[in-house]
Amino acid sequence: MMRPYLNTIKIVFFALFLMLNYNLAISADYSYCGRFIIDGYFNDWNSIASIDDKIGDANGKLDILQMKVGNDEKYVYFYVKFDSTINLQENNNITLYIDNDNSATTGEQINGIGADLVWHFGQRFGIFYVEKNKYFLKHSSIELVSLPSVTSNEFEIALPIDKTVYGNKIFPQSQFRFVLATDTLGGDIIPDNGKFINFTISYCDQIPLQIINIEKENTAFIRISAWNCLQDSISNPNLKGQFERILKTINPDMMGLEELYTTDETYVTKLFNEAIPETAFYIKKQPYTDIVLVSRYPILASKQIDGNAAFLIDMQNQFHTNALVIVAHLPASQNNDSRLKEVLDIVNFIYKAKNKQIWSNLEINSPIFVIGDMNFVGLKEQLDAMLSGIYQGSGSWNDWDNTAFAEANPRLTEEPFCYSWINNLSYYGPGKLDYIFYSDYVSDLKKSFVIYTAKMSNTAISKYGLNYDDSPRASDHCPIVADFQLKNISDVKTVNEQTQQFQIENNAIVLKKNLNSFVIIYNILGQIVKQKQVKDTNKINISDLKQGIYFIVIVDNKLNTQIRSSFIKNY
Repeated sequence: MMRPYLNTIKIVFFALFLMLNYNLAISADYSYCGRFIIDGYFNDWNSIASIDDKIGDANGKLDILQMKVGNDEKYVYFYVKFDSTINLQENNNITLYIDNDNSATTGEQINGIGADLVWHFGQRFGIFYVEKNKYFLKHSSIELVSLPSVTSNEFEIALPIDKTVYGNKIFPQSQFRFVLATDTLGGDIIPDNGKFINFTISYCDQIPLQIINIEKENTAFIRISAWNCLQDSISNPNLKGQFERILKTINPDMMGLEELYTTDETYVTKLFNEAIPETAFYIKKQPYTDIVLVSRYPILASKQIDGNAAFLIDMQNQFHTNALVIVAHLPASQNNDSRLKEVLDIVNFIYKAKNKQIWSNLEINSPIFVIGDMNFVGLKEQLDAMLSGIYQGSGSWNDWDNTAFAEANPRLTEEPFCYSWINNLSYYGPGKLDYIFYSDYVSDLKKSFVIYTAKMSNTAISKYGLNYDDSPRASDHCPIVADFQLKNISDVKTVNEQTQQFQIENNAIVLKKNLNSFVIIYNILGQIVKQKQVKDTNKINISDLKQGIYFIVIVDNKLNTQIRSSFIKNY
């Protein structure tokens, strides 16, 4: 007679045999609580354990390489990396399947789970299963946010934990299961076929998300702002209150306005005088464009650049310098070629302006700002060219010290998102379309933010005299704001010899001299990503850095000098 425990052992081994040989559902368990910012940059994911997928298992289609998942007190976050660049909101079959009740019998069956929430990224719609009912969703139904808006091989995604759809929470339990597929017909899936990922929403002691105070902290700072005022909505009498309240709250020193097709300087002057009566503004609408610049400082001259405009600003009385401000409204949607052309025309204008070929009174090391609605929803090369001034190896670095411009990366004042465009009636999700680029050689960024009143607290709404619907009613673009402090360039001891000091070889920075140096590498947000004391070797490994634009500072310890430069990591 067989002993009972031997029967049990045989059953266990038989179950294992079935799972290994017939791909029955096997789970991987994850839980991570942390602080994430959805901005299209990924440094906040570096310390999180990854879910790696086998390379080359996509049958020639888009290959998933890696996923990560985490949460904070309000959102669940996903990170995904592919083998090639795509636009997440178009032209793909990527689908996220979430089993929110941990039951394989409800919803849509895949990989041993029953997906109650299914989101099709390329088609920009979702399905929510509740018992026997099936509801079709837009991004606004579940408040889904994903960035970057340009093409990339990496993306980050957020879903609110407490969001309800038709009276049902999308995360009713602290644990859920999910898989991600690039194409259910022969494409890649993570985890591999027959598996799924278990994630437990956990709560931890962490630094609260910093609330960005809107007030300018120092009167010596320069406040730069940009706002696309959807098809002349700024002159709509029914929206006058919305614009006055928001403009009063921002109280800009310089503000670029776009989509002012029929609105004239007289109306804008009157609006600003009523919203901010204590300040006299100079206002210039560039002919044959939809661009208006509002400035506390005199506007000395302006030039048209395609549909965009450049302005020479007199800041001599307060800062002993003039400034170059370019306000842009680039072609929208799928107009990649025309958008790239205008980007290259702008960076070429900057090159000429720096060499006094435009205005002779733009001094060396004058502040430069490029602001506005860039409509960067296509190829990432357009964003890279605007930052660097370099396209396909040709061009000249934008900044005075032969480095790339920096980007202000404004964030919603009370949410972990850096989108600037949102239209809840559209099938396109929120996007980062509006930018503030600047010469960080001469300007220090002190703070930046997006004003989206629908996501502001009762406290902030009351404090600033706003209404919750002010931003959504005024425009589908949110105003973006950044405060800067101008540097005293005479105090910066810098040597600009980047072409002679290092080169990039085989994922390494090779210094051309064996300097007794300290090397610091920053990303375009000014965050240190690598630093190294160089003594016995002239090589610095950068294989761990992601593709993108970086700044490098080489400090010569003997000569007490700094060599500043930029480089582009392409792989």
